[in-house]
Amino acid sequence: MYLSCFVNHINNYKSPNEKYMAKLYIFGIGGTGSRVLKSLIMLLSSGVDCAFDTIIPIIIDRDVQNGDYVQVKKLVDNYIRVNENMSSHDCKFFKTKIDLLKVNGAWQFCLQWDQQNVRFDDFINYSQLDDPNKALVDMLFSRETLEMDMSHGFQGNPNMGCVVQNQFENNDLFTAFANQFQTGDRIFIISSIFGGTGASGFPLLRKLLHKTRTQNTGQWGPIKNAPIGAITVLPYYQVADADANDNSTVNANDWNDKAKAALNYYIDEQNHLDMLYYIGDTKPSTYPHCKGGANQTDPAHFVEMASALAILNFAKLPVNSFTITNNSNSHATTYKEFGISDETQSDFNMLHQSTKNLVVEPLSRFLLFAKYMGYNAIKDNNPKTVKITDKIAQKDSGNHFDKTGLSAVYAIRKGFDSAFRSNELQSLEIIQKNYVDWLIEMEAQARSFSPFKLEMSRADEFIKGTLDLWNGSRFNKDWERVLKILVDIHGSIDEALSESQKFLLLFSRATEKLLTLKTH
Repeated sequence: MYLSCFVNHINNYKSPNEKYMAKLYIFGIGGTGSRVLKSLIMLLSSGVDCAFDTIIPIIIDRDVQNGDYVQVKKLVDNYIRVNENMSSHDCKFFKTKIDLLKVNGAWQFCLQWDQQNVRFDDFINYSQLDDPNKALVDMLFSRETLEMDMSHGFQGNPNMGCVVQNQFENNDLFTAFANQFQTGDRIFIISSIFGGTGASGFPLLRKLLHKTRTQNTGQWGPIKNAPIGAITVLPYYQVADADANDNSTVNANDWNDKAKAALNYYIDEQNHLDMLYYIGDTKPSTYPHCKGGANQTDPAHFVEMASALAILNFAKLPVNSFTITNNSNSHATTYKEFGISDETQSDFNMLHQSTKNLVVEPLSRFLLFAKYMGYNAIKDNNPKTVKITDKIAQKDSGNHFDKTGLSAVYAIRKGFDSAFRSNELQSLEIIQKNYVDWLIEMEAQARSFSPFKLEMSRADEFIKGTLDLWNGSRFNKDWERVLKILVDIHGSIDEALSESQKFLLLFSRATEKLLTLKTH
């Protein structure tokens, strides 16, 4: 990982209690954009602080069938349902609102193109070109590229992506973004630099945001003068070679060269962005080869979590951190990198203290909550799901939530109506299962992030390392302590709240009392 030195990215943070009422628009480009957004959802679910009250994610990806996009779309839908129906003012979990843009009466998440299933030569109308222009195209693009089916994206071809992605300026979702944007809002862009979609989409998107427009449509003045941050993700994993019959052009051996070439081009982005974050990893895992589609479900990686932390860093920077000259549209660019404190560690002690202060309590509390609901890591007996790990998250039939011995808590459990059981709680449990799977996958990477004993069933011994978080008495530990706190807190929950809000707030307050980092 490019982590030889740690840049303290917590400086100038606003107080967690100070919220920007404006919105943070997050553009996630390609598969990396979806995976970083997934990590952000995991952090926000656990209650990691975001200085903005509302974020609006927009995915840009031609391959709308790819598994990473499908998975994060489901997570966004479930997060929104939990936030709207279960969150309350004092609740730590799911406290940041995620909103979507409305296009033609429907909520949309992905900026999609027309002609999804089309070859590149058909897209540029190659057969209609005259001979001189055909000759020029043949010089610029190989026959293999011209005949490529773009339904699975650009497969590591940024030159092709530059041509195709120029069309999204007039997309309805992009227009909705421009019409809704207000002064005080901010923009953050996530992209990789070693593939096709991200490497080409990032500079194109930035240019569109700053494009001079004569027509009086959209909030282009506020957009051009808004703070813009971006993270450029360098290679952090590898893929195995493609099968002979796969017809895939994805080649991990070219990624470093492509990244170097793109970095030379990205020099031109200086003074067009306010914050540009870089991250990568020199200790990569190797994934099975996949050119796209439903099988593209790459396992979670710590680099993606750190990239999500860059978004939260950008959100918390005060307005006076940015220098924007209106007349020349000049932004003074600050460059940042993320680093770990100790490369020999894989638990929370690998992190610098400022990062610990941000994530240790929320991640630990949400895992305790998920364990109470029964989710633990178990061995996966289905070989089709095995990639870099043989573990998955699964709900234990004997979980504490379904036990009947505790009258006060069981009264809440028993009082859920069928609608709550089938919708809101189901969405919460989907995210909890994904959360444990997310931790399992990061643990299994070559660059392992393994702060928890995910298979541990005890409530007071599931955190690795030397951190002192557990606030239990020596005579009343494990789940007995958890249940006692739940009973004690239950009576203080505001009766005006709905049953679902009471439930989430109960566990937010209980886990906050049980787990507190004492190294502040």
